[in-house]
Amino acid sequence: MLGGDLARLAAAGFAVFTLVTAKPVPGLDPMATTVYGCLFGGALLAPAAAYFGIVPTAAAYFYGLTHAYPVLGALYALLEPLTATVLPVAFLSAVGYWRPEPR
Repeated sequence: MLGGDLARLAAAGFAVFTLVTAKPVPGLDPMATTVYGCLFGGALLAPAAAYFGIVPTAAAYFYGLTHAYPVLGALYALLEPLTATVLPVAFLSAVGYWRPEPR
């Protein structure tokens, strides 16, 4: 139930941010308003990101490397960047690098 509650909270926050910034804020240009909103939201989400993302991922990674056979641990560590390159190409047709469109 926690995930659904967090999703509703995120939707409510996005709706409030959209309604508050529907009219320009006096004294702030739209870019500054967006930057402040993203910084504030990022600061609020940082503890949740650490708890749900960084801590379990790091624990699983280091636990797996310390309890696996050395050959499997080395193979996993070496294949991880290759996998991170091949999967986007295979499923997202991501070839090359991003560059902005010429004007």
